[in-house]
Amino acid sequence: MSASGTLRGVTGSLGRGRRTYRLTIGVTLTVLVILALSCLAWMVGGDDDPDPPVAAEPTVSPSPAPAAPELSWSPVGPRVVVPDVVGRNAAVAAQQLGALGFTNVLCTTPDDDDGFRPTAEWTVTGQLEAAGTTMTAGNGPFYLRCAPAR
Repeated sequence: MSASGTLRGVTGSLGRGRRTYRLTIGVTLTVLVILALSCLAWMVGGDDDPDPPVAAEPTVSPSPAPAAPELSWSPVGPRVVVPDVVGRNAAVAAQQLGALGFTNVLCTTPDDDDGFRPTAEWTVTGQLEAAGTTMTAGNGPFYLRCAPAR
């Protein structure tokens, strides 16, 4: 074998090594690029399932309502007999009804059904609750029909 043949064999193997080296680098870079793009797509939100499964809410059976506590006081006013206040001064009638527990006594007129606080300038001409009626006193309105005092 000649020296040139040996040299040619060495350079020939070097040439194949370079091609193999370039191929290996090319494949490695391609794999790295694909991997990097996959990671980037995943970080940006590459979730393919637009409706992820939702855990079912636990079923809660309703608990029985607690029993009402015993009250040491009555939530409503006392039962009283309504007095006859027709013909009296409206302010005096309101005081008498207030003493029985009616805290919201109002006068009305034929022209004004909204009601107003009774004053000495008015006389009771009628009452919504008839005299002698038993009812619960409290802060609900107690209406008197009133007219200007004479």
